[in-house]
Amino acid sequence: MNRCTVRSHSRLHLGFLDLNGSLGRKFGSIGVALESPSMVITAEPDLLLDVRGPDSDRAMKYAERFYSEAPEEIHDRARLSIESMLPPHVGLGSGTQLALTVGRVLSLLHGVPMGADDIAAMMGRGRRSGAGIALFERGGLVIDGGRRTDGNDRLPPLLFHRLLPRSWRFVVAIPVINCEICGEKEIEAFHELPDPPVEIPGAICREVLMRLLPAIEEKDLSAFGSSVTSIQKKVGDCFFTAQSGRYASSLSGDIVEAMKKHGASGVGQSSWGPAVYGVVEGDSAAFELAETVRTLFDRDETMKVFVSGAAESGADWTIE
Repeated sequence: MNRCTVRSHSRLHLGFLDLNGSLGRKFGSIGVALESPSMVITAEPDLLLDVRGPDSDRAMKYAERFYSEAPEEIHDRARLSIESMLPPHVGLGSGTQLALTVGRVLSLLHGVPMGADDIAAMMGRGRRSGAGIALFERGGLVIDGGRRTDGNDRLPPLLFHRLLPRSWRFVVAIPVINCEICGEKEIEAFHELPDPPVEIPGAICREVLMRLLPAIEEKDLSAFGSSVTSIQKKVGDCFFTAQSGRYASSLSGDIVEAMKKHGASGVGQSSWGPAVYGVVEGDSAAFELAETVRTLFDRDETMKVFVSGAAESGADWTIE
């Protein structure tokens, strides 16, 4: 094999099912894969490991981990070129997607059969959310069943997967604020979070089962959006102490409220943010909402605002 290229998707994290964990499982994630922005990494055989492009230091660590655990008969290495990268630490899943994309492109290059779960376990991903792993493999919208609380390291089981209607569009805004919570900071934040009363995860699970899932099956954007907004408010309140509010910043909250006021069926913050989003019907409404957000909040033209549909498949690749 002379060359292999893998393209993977960004994702929105819509919230957790259960941050209490009293039933023996904790977290349980809801996620949506976005068609764009995407990550593209190319690998070619080489005598030494070389990684070039944006976020190459982090990619190098994942590549080194792959070779440290790969079969002993692999003696050569690879030259990795990061042709397109997701914005890091903004809530679009760049860490998990980078780990999985590096693992996938190297496993294909060396002819080592590995599924996304195998790569995630190798790279140490999925410690809380299994959504990014399932979305890498499948696209669409997924819900996982959370991690066991008895110390078992098994990845969260996938409970639900559906493709979303092609006409649904997500308008995503990434304000320029300093609210980076990742790595050790993220682990510390989760340790310090108080366990919410069981009524809150109970309400979230009821919302998912009795409104979100039926709305997806019936392609009812209004009900889907209302459910997402409700879930996001409940989850955001659970993280109030870690981020000093329902959202990563007051600016993120203002953008969310503006999106809702100007026509979004559902709104929320992805993961720790600062990325926030609104979901609407059709390209016309999406680009109109995006322009409204830019006009209201992007006076110095530094904020990223983009429109994307939900990805209809997982990561794809070409082999030469």
